[in-house]
Amino acid sequence: MASRTRKHNDFVSGPMRDKPTSSLPGLGEKAAGKLVAQGYPRANMVLGQFLVLGQSREPFVSWLQSASHCNDGQAADCYQALHDWCQQFL
Repeated sequence: MASRTRKHNDFVSGPMRDKPTSSLPGLGEKAAGKLVAQGYPRANMVLGQFLVLGQSREPFVSWLQSASHCNDGQAADCYQALHDWCQQFL
């Protein structure tokens, strides 16, 4: 298993509550800002899109790259964090 960042560990270690979009692993302030501008100010709203897309990697990564202009690695990190969070809490 790949080593996880502190941001990843912090994100998946507790409930979603009102975590901001910028708390999502892989997303910096610029990418998070683009999501906020499109109506996704909280991580739970991005989680909702993840669930709507069936928790599938390719559709979610494609959507996230289009919505936030993040790169492949950033989108993959965000996907993995949401996937891990769902495994733990859903």
